[in-house]
This record gives sequence, structure tokens and C-alpha cells, in this order.
Amino acid sequence: MSGVFNAIKGNQMKLKLAFLAFFTAFSILFFHLLVFPTIVVKVATNAPETKIVLEYKNDVGVLTKIPMVTASNGKTDFIIPIKKLSGFEIFIPKPYKLDSVVVKSGKKQKLDIPTLNRFKNLSIRGTNLLGLRLFLLAEFLWAITCFMLLKLATSKSFELSERTGGKLLNIEFLRVFFTLGVVCSHFFLHDLHLKNFGGVGVEFFFILSGYFLSLTFRSNLSTLDFIKKKVIVWLPLIMFGSILCGGYLSCFKDIFFLQSTGLAYIDITNEPAWYLGVLMWVLVLYFYMLKTLSRPQCNLIIGIISFFSYVLCAQNNGLRTMIVFSYFPLNLFRGLAGVGAGYLLAQFCLRENLSERKTSYKLWTIFEIFAMTWVVLKIFVCQIPSEWIFSPICFILIIYLFVRKKGLLTNMLEHPFWSFASRYCLAVYLTHTGVIGIFEKYASLYGQWALNHKIFAINIVLITCVLIGIFSYHVIQKPAEKFLKDHWR
Repeated sequence: MSGVFNAIKGNQMKLKLAFLAFFTAFSILFFHLLVFPTIVVKVATNAPETKIVLEYKNDVGVLTKIPMVTASNGKTDFIIPIKKLSGFEIFIPKPYKLDSVVVKSGKKQKLDIPTLNRFKNLSIRGTNLLGLRLFLLAEFLWAITCFMLLKLATSKSFELSERTGGKLLNIEFLRVFFTLGVVCSHFFLHDLHLKNFGGVGVEFFFILSGYFLSLTFRSNLSTLDFIKKKVIVWLPLIMFGSILCGGYLSCFKDIFFLQSTGLAYIDITNEPAWYLGVLMWVLVLYFYMLKTLSRPQCNLIIGIISFFSYVLCAQNNGLRTMIVFSYFPLNLFRGLAGVGAGYLLAQFCLRENLSERKTSYKLWTIFEIFAMTWVVLKIFVCQIPSEWIFSPICFILIIYLFVRKKGLLTNMLEHPFWSFASRYCLAVYLTHTGVIGIFEKYASLYGQWALNHKIFAINIVLITCVLIGIFSYHVIQKPAEKFLKDHWR
């Protein structure tokens, strides 16, 4: 009887969510089609990063001014919410001038530039095309949200405590935090006049990968099986991420993990995939060394490789496009250094035994708060020491502090939710470039709105990237992973 009740309850939940999705879709469509006719005025000038103003009369005859700052190429867009535009005037400081003015309302119309930049006797009707595009994007995101709600509502095993898998939960928080930091670093921040250095989080992931390589190493696992495990988890998302970015042919270099190895360089189609290209071959190298050499020999060789790799990175300030020794991208040495440092950190933690020593809870708490404060300032403020080698050292310290769990912060973050959230990190990382690419097309179109609502615009992009990542995890990664495990023997 209880099974029947649960089935009915589950169907009711599905019906409620389906009705909510339909009602929202109808409401948004009705609202956009009736209320938001718009006209876009695309302006090109010879005035980079200069404030210009467009003045027009709205539908009720009130004189309205729209200020805008041109981009570095002197271009900007004005979005005018109006049913019919009869004229407008553009004010630009001397000695700058207008190069071209294009009005877009259903179709593009290039206007001749009159004296004093006063455009008169126009008869341009606003259209709902822009609102319809936003509507379609909103509905796509809403469909993904409904899918996830249904997935969670009908799941029989949605217990966070069952999903931890013995993970270090506060380390999973760091994984989520740095993934979002990397995503933020790829925003259209120049258009929004913001700074971000979240890309430094890649060094953290290299170090963390080396740390877990040491902890999870099994000598009875063959090198081929080790490669298979990585390919099964990574390959489906790599392919989907490249397709999402529009790189149909270029994804072959990602499929074979060749980006930034010297055999192939960074692919601008799905740029973040370079990290997995480097990580794959570095992990295979160190894994094979662990299988064939004694542990002291491995420690010595990996230590030497890490040291000299960091020397190369420090001398070139970690520039990923830099080529050293005439052939090898610096990214390859970033991977060798970071994974090696993480491996050595794990060896240190395994040998160290501080459980019987008297430690100060307050002192550990201060260290933890200081380390996380440094990370936040480094990523979002960028007003602290920027020497490249300083970042990996701090990441090693942060991982060590979070592994030890001796202070307030690391214990507070020891929550099962982070294990649940971190499963989506790889999917978010590999798909966010495609999502941001879509927004960048709208960035110039809706630049004025985004510039006036920076925080809201950033959150919209972040939430969208996370939603697409969650969708990709359930629809692409897990089914493909199951298929490959069943058929790749």
C-alpha cells in the first residue's frame, strides 16, 4: 500500500512541476510579446572607452537619455524600449565623431550620419525579437531546472550522507569554490569593467590531483586500466563541451588529450579542456613510476621534476601560451609541477602524525581564515602579491590545513552537501565556455543592462553555467560512463 501511495505522490509532484513549467512559459511569453517591443541602435565611433549619450522621446513623449561607455574598439549598443522611434540624438565629446549608426528592429538599417548627430523623420517600429530570444533562453534554462527538480523529487537515494563515499568533505568545498572561480575568470569581465584572476585555481586542481593520486594508488591496477578509468569519466564531457562550443573537428585533439602537450596547442574552441590534456599524461607518467620504482626513488625523481618545472614556470610567470625548449608548452610543466607537489604533500601527510601533539585550536583557526581570505582576495580583488610561485605554495598550505581539520573553519565546512555538489564540478568546468560564449553574443546586445546590473548579470551567468553543468552530468556524463563501462572491457 505504501508503494502505491509513494507512486501517486511521485506522479503528483511531476504534475505540479509540469503545470508550473507550463504556467511560467505562458506567462513569460505573454509578458514579452505584449510589453517589451525594443529597438537596438548599434553605434561605432573613434572614441574608445568614452561616455556617449543617446537622447530620444519615449512612447509618452518624455525626453529620455541613455548614457553608455564605448568598448575599447569604440563600439557600443543602445537598447531602446519603445513601440515607435521617430528620432534621436547622440552626444559624443569632441574631438571624437561617429563612424556608423545601425538601427536593428527585425532587420538592420544603416543610417546616414546627419549634422550635429541629430537623426530625424524616422519611422522605426520596435519588435519583440529580442524579448523572444531571451524568452527562449529562459525557457531552456527553466526546462533544465524542472528536469533537475524531477530528478531529485523522484530519487530514492537522495541522502547526502550516502553520497560522501569517504571523501574529505571540506576538500570538496574547495573543489566547488575553485571551479566557480575558474568559471568567473572566463566571463566578459572587460565589458563589465571587472577584474578576476580565478584561472589561478587550475594550479590548485593540479596539486589536488597529485594529492589524491598518492592516496588512491593501487599497485594491482594496470596502467592501461588506469587510463581507461580516466577516459570513461572525462571523454563524454570533453566531447560534449567541444560540440557545445561549436568545435566539431577541433574536438579530436581533445579526444586524444593532446592539448598543451606539444603535439597540439591550446584550442580556443573549448579552451579549458587543455587542463585534462596535460593532466592525463602527467598522471599516467607518475602512475607508471609508482608501479615500476620504489617509493623512495619515486619521491626523489618526482621532487626533482616538480622543482625544476616550478623554476621554469616562475621564470616565465606561468604564461600558458609560452613555449620552452623550443617545443614544449609551459602548461605541460605546470602540470608536472603541480601534480608532483600534490603527491609529495600526500607523502608528507601520511608520514606525519600530529594527533598526539598539543595544538592550538585558535591558532589553526587563524591560519585557516587567513589562507581562505588570501584566496578570495587573490581571485576577486587581485591586490595582493602576484608573484606566480606564491600561489602554488599557498594552495599547498590550504590543502594541508583542510586535511588536518584542526580549526573552526575546516570543521564547519565538513558537510555532506559539498560531496553532493562537487560531483558536478567537472561538467561545469568543461561546458561553461560554451555557455559563456552564448552570453557574450548577448553581452554587446544587452551591454547597457549588464553594465548597470553587474552583480545580477554575473549571477545569471554563474547560475546558467551551473544548471548546464548539472544537466550535462545527468544526461551526458553518467549515461555515457555507464555505457562505456558495460561495453569497454
